[in-house]
Amino acid sequence: MLEGLWSVEVMSPDGALAAGVFVFQPRRVFGDFFEGGRILGGDRNYVYAGDYTVENYGVTGDLEVIHYADETHPSFGPDRNFRIKLLGDLDQHVDRDVLQFSAERVDDPDCKWSLRLIRRKRPS
Repeated sequence: MLEGLWSVEVMSPDGALAAGVFVFQPRRVFGDFFEGGRILGGDRNYVYAGDYTVENYGVTGDLEVIHYADETHPSFGPDRNFRIKLLGDLDQHVDRDVLQFSAERVDDPDCKWSLRLIRRKRPS
């Protein structure tokens, strides 16, 4: 359902924009109702790794965010390692190659972002 390479555009509430990539790697797939797997990704300052689940068209994910280069992003704060929670819905009647998710820091739920994901490559 989500397998593939995705570009990710991140918008913070203060208008800051960042971009990166996610790779969704399913481990368990049961039709359109359940999927679980890994998310790996990164951008010019951070790497992301975690797990996701799709159940009844709802997507949840838990990602570890690790800073590795240059300055930390202002919307992420000064921390070099933290976790984020992803939330989204899949409409069974809408294009699943462009998705809107929300994300928030696990340790600071007031720190939120909007994510726009675009599938760039499906597995061959």
